[in-house]
Amino acid sequence: MKFSLVTTLVLGNALVPTLTFVPAPCPAAFATLKSANKSPLKMSTQSPTSLASGQGFGKSASARKKKGSWKDAPSAGLASDLPYSSPEVSAAASGKGEEPLPTVAPPSDQLDLIEKLRVEIKLAEDKIVSESKGRADAEKVAADVKGQKDIAEKMAEQRAAEAADQQEVIDQLTAHITDAKQKIENQKRAALVAEATAKEDMEMKEKELKKIKKLKKQAKTQDMLIIEGLRENLAQAKDDFVQAKDEAVARVTEVREDWEGRLKKVNDELAETLASVKTLETEINNKNMQLASKDEEISEKDEVIEQQRAQISEMESRLTKYDNQVFELDRDLESASGELDAMRAAQEELKAEVGSLEMEVARVKAKFSDEINKMEEDKLSTQRDLESFRKSEQIYREDSEKMLTVLKQKIVSKEYEITAYEQELTNIKPLMGRLREAVNTGLATKLSTGRIGKFRERARSIRGKVKARVQKTLKR
Repeated sequence: MKFSLVTTLVLGNALVPTLTFVPAPCPAAFATLKSANKSPLKMSTQSPTSLASGQGFGKSASARKKKGSWKDAPSAGLASDLPYSSPEVSAAASGKGEEPLPTVAPPSDQLDLIEKLRVEIKLAEDKIVSESKGRADAEKVAADVKGQKDIAEKMAEQRAAEAADQQEVIDQLTAHITDAKQKIENQKRAALVAEATAKEDMEMKEKELKKIKKLKKQAKTQDMLIIEGLRENLAQAKDDFVQAKDEAVARVTEVREDWEGRLKKVNDELAETLASVKTLETEINNKNMQLASKDEEISEKDEVIEQQRAQISEMESRLTKYDNQVFELDRDLESASGELDAMRAAQEELKAEVGSLEMEVARVKAKFSDEINKMEEDKLSTQRDLESFRKSEQIYREDSEKMLTVLKQKIVSKEYEITAYEQELTNIKPLMGRLREAVNTGLATKLSTGRIGKFRERARSIRGKVKARVQKTLKR
């Protein structure tokens, strides 16, 4: 026996699987399943509304048409769509009649159908089991007689597959029946709830109808009194409306005049504020112009400082050239010291003197760097204290001019000293040239100790002059 899930059946608001069976060769099972396919659980093409209203459960088309379908009464409401409903129940739920509600008949035909299906399924199971047992006995006899193990195994596998299919069909049928029964119970409960609700609605409507009748009787006797009272109330309401209207017009006029005065006052204040804003903008522009002029002065001073830095760098380059010349002299002295032992002592003294000169030069550089740093600090302090600078601008300008004059004088003195250094080096160069020539021609051995002494004295005098000038420069 084979089983397949074809479509779904709508019961109430839930979906229930509808089963279609393909019967096995067993005639009894075929007859059972054929009768089951004729039951209301067979796949149907009816609408969800007709299924939910109980149509198609053990009733013919003519019977359903006589009782009234969803097509005959599309606007009957919830009660007309409930299962096992009657025209009386539908009329009571929709409020079209005042007759008492009848009781709901239990769905005995559905329950009988379910019990019948269970009995038929049980008979089919017994038949299938008996046939499977007889088939198993026949398979055993054939296997013992022929001795074909392969055939027995295949038949056993086929038997197991058939048994599994049968068990699956049985389980699914049982689950299907259980679900159908549960849906029927749910429909019964829903019908009972709808019946109780309809009864309550009818009772409430009856009470309201009694109240309306009572009010009609009272209204007949009190109509004239009510009309007179309404006329008096209408006249009083008209007077109150006219008085309230006059008061509202007066209040609106007063509020309008008040707001117009306030608006005029605000406009005047706004004009004064705009004038003060323009004045402040003018003052701010003037201050910005003053600050711009101060920035220009500071930039000019920065240019002066940069020029001084350039001059100092030029002096450093000149000192570097002098160091190179001294290095050349040292190299020449080293070449001559190979033959003149007496010149070595003078060379050492010259090296020491060069070291002292380098120290003096470093001190001079440090002095100039201190002055530059001091000027930069003055610049930063000037930028931070612009407000105080406005009060003492003239004094600061005079101090700056004096400082620039002093710096120019120092630069002139330094240039004069550098010129003197160049002259001294020019005087030394011929002497060193003669020394090189003497070394190269091999005349160093003929030099007397007197000439060596003169050379030493000349070197000492040069060192003394350089040292004195450096000290004088530092004192300045």
